[in-house]
Amino acid sequence: MFSLFFFYIKVKKKKVFNSLGAIFGFFLILNLFLSDFINLQIVTILSILFIIGFLDDIINLSVFTKTFLLSFTSLLVGINTELNSLELLIGKDIVLLFIVLSFFYFINANNFLDGLDGYLSQHYLFFILYFFIILFNFNGIINIQYFLILTLPIIIFLYYNLRGICMMGDCGSMLLGAIIFFLNLIILRNNYFIELIIINVYLFTEIPLTIFKRLFNGRIITARDFDYSFLKLVIKNNKKHIYVFNKFFVYNISILIALLISLYSSKLLGVFLSLSSTVIYLLFLNQKIKISKL
Repeated sequence: MFSLFFFYIKVKKKKVFNSLGAIFGFFLILNLFLSDFINLQIVTILSILFIIGFLDDIINLSVFTKTFLLSFTSLLVGINTELNSLELLIGKDIVLLFIVLSFFYFINANNFLDGLDGYLSQHYLFFILYFFIILFNFNGIINIQYFLILTLPIIIFLYYNLRGICMMGDCGSMLLGAIIFFLNLIILRNNYFIELIIINVYLFTEIPLTIFKRLFNGRIITARDFDYSFLKLVIKNNKKHIYVFNKFFVYNISILIALLISLYSSKLLGVFLSLSSTVIYLLFLNQKIKISKL
């Protein structure tokens, strides 16, 4: 009887733990809905993702059900998204497939980053900073209101997340991944191809490498093995979450520098710096090299 009561309390806490993070995701969607930064169509997509993620957090959807729902949502995004320049270059059907797969990838890739306190939030906040820097380079304007709409709920969440009080859960992580995807579309439409690679280089390396290692070792891709590079120092070396969080901060500063170099000096040098920084960071996470205390 006592064990059943303990199990109930444990599950109850887990639901509250996730639902607290969901509150910040809800306010983020509400802020976007009340602003004119994005249209109602995108807000609807974000809301659908939020509901799917929240259901998964509460009742733990099966892999098949979750994959089906996310695939259907990705298809909706693909059908309702236009990239005219690419459509003329490679064809409408290929662009549709590209958008569907990219959206599916970004929401799941950002979901992967939710396993360490503050990690996903830092990744998202730096991406928003990168985005507005690119936007400033394009039109010479930074809209502070839009910047706060996209960041303030997550900055507040980060404060509690770093203290282990709450986590984003699927409803929050997939929501942030979708926002990053839609902002990447704006970058793509304005022909900042090199900069798009620079600011997404971490997602384009860490996640595929993890998936490849799982396939190589004969494990299921969707398994929650917690074998991502950013978790190894915590699991194997008993490092605190804040230790990895601080190292990730230094890495993101290097990407920021690479972006600025690419925009205002040399695109080649910017790409080189982003790639080399990523390689060094991943080697550090996998304990192949050591970095002295900062």
